[in-house]
Amino acid sequence: MTTKEIIDNFGSVIEAGVDGVKHIKGRTYGSLKMTPNSEIGYSVRKKDVIVEFRTEGKKNNLPSSELLEFVNKNKLLTQPIIDDLFLEVSIGQRNKLKLSINVKFPINSYDDVEDEIFINKIISTMLKLKDLFSPIATPKPIRKTSKPKNNATLVLWDDDNEELDYENHPESINGNNFELGDSVKGYYCKSCGQNESFSGDVVMYRYYKNNEDEDEFDFEEEILLPSQLSCSECDSEEIYCNYKDGYEFSINNEMNEGTPAYRAFSGQVHNFADHDGLYALFCSLGVNGKGAGNKSYEAASEEWNYIDEEDLYEIETESLVAIGASSYGEITQEDGSGNLFCEGEGNSCQTFDVS
Repeated sequence: MTTKEIIDNFGSVIEAGVDGVKHIKGRTYGSLKMTPNSEIGYSVRKKDVIVEFRTEGKKNNLPSSELLEFVNKNKLLTQPIIDDLFLEVSIGQRNKLKLSINVKFPINSYDDVEDEIFINKIISTMLKLKDLFSPIATPKPIRKTSKPKNNATLVLWDDDNEELDYENHPESINGNNFELGDSVKGYYCKSCGQNESFSGDVVMYRYYKNNEDEDEFDFEEEILLPSQLSCSECDSEEIYCNYKDGYEFSINNEMNEGTPAYRAFSGQVHNFADHDGLYALFCSLGVNGKGAGNKSYEAASEEWNYIDEEDLYEIETESLVAIGASSYGEITQEDGSGNLFCEGEGNSCQTFDVS
């Protein structure tokens, strides 16, 4: 089997062994979503498989301070989690609020993850983390249809409508974008009002930095932009984004086609009529290498070095950008923030060296 097939098979076995874990085909990791927002996950790397309980530590996430206090209070770092392996604490390289309580299982090659005993150790450790951290985080329940946050009629923003007040423009004056807050729905279904679960097509942007200490690539942020969404509850394709009290915009327009195409991410709204939106997106991800901005999805490969999929497991460079379409799984939104997450299979992924 190829390396990719070995890792996919490993992920499928872990998914079957730990209830609620989602493994996305073609990726080296999987996770179990927790409440408050946090995760129990695994990631297959060159020299080890890491199993961890982690939080981003941002708004609406399990606070990093609370997690660390719990770990210290219960002396979780002083006793083996399995065999002679101990839990460790890791802090995010770029997002200093990100906190990981993890254990690393050494491997000599990717063939090691096919071993049944090794797989059972990974499953056992994930289940033990689930039990250890149950006082502060529990698995997210099966989603139910959510109710609209309000039933008010929203004004559809149209750049050609001169009667609309410009202060309500999705992109506010002087580049100070609106921040999506508790009073708005973000992406939502016009037909039934729910704003949590969708299906459809999204474009994934992910930025990796080389962690020299671990000889692996770590990513701090992932941004998904919707191309086309439909409601998971009623199958309606009337999906809009409520970005401000009383106002919404449509997402049924193509990005990078010269006409207004607004999208929300990281709690803000940007226009993807041209490359300016992508510039803002790459800046939000933290890309600062060559070609950091003004690169469309189609044009990225013109200046960035394309990396073949099999070479991803051996490449040595400073930073990578992965761009791909994910379209087969459930797409969820976090608390009306415009931040989307896809829990299904990905396809058409392209990776570029942007060092």
